[in-house]
Amino acid sequence: MSDYKCYMRRVDILGEPEKDLEVDFPGLIYKEFSGLDSYGKIKSVYTEEFAETDELQVYQNSTPIRENTDLTFTCIFIGNDRRKTYHSFVDFLSKGKIQYWDNIRKRKVTFILIEAIEPSDDKLYGGTPYIMASFKLKNIKGQTDALEI
Repeated sequence: MSDYKCYMRRVDILGEPEKDLEVDFPGLIYKEFSGLDSYGKIKSVYTEEFAETDELQVYQNSTPIRENTDLTFTCIFIGNDRRKTYHSFVDFLSKGKIQYWDNIRKRKVTFILIEAIEPSDDKLYGGTPYIMASFKLKNIKGQTDALEI
C-alpha cells in the first residue's frame, strides 16, 4: 500500500506541525493500529426503575459522552538508524496529547501514551535487522471522529 499515509500531530500545543510517520521518522514502517473502530460505553445515560411501571425511565444527553477506549499502534523500525528513530518516536509519543489520522480510514483520534513500552522483537542479525514495538494508548474521547477534508 504505497499510497497509504498516516500522520500524527501534538494537539496540546498550538501550531505543532503534522508528521508523516514514514517520512519524518526515517525507517518507521506502519504495521497496524487496532481499536480505531471501537466505541466506548456511553456514560451520559441515567436510568431509573419504578415499582409502578414496567418501563425503564431514561435520561440521555443529546451528545453521547463515552468512556475512554484502548488503542494499540504497532510499527517496525528498520535501517542503520533504527534505534535512533525508535527512541525519537517514543520521545514524540511520550509528550502530551497526540492526534492520529490517515488517508484511508479518513478518521481521526486523539490519544495519550500511558503504558510502559518495550519492543516485542529486536532482530539484530540476518536478512534485515529491525525493531518491532507496540504502543498501548488511551483514546481520550472514547471514539474516533470523521476527518474533515
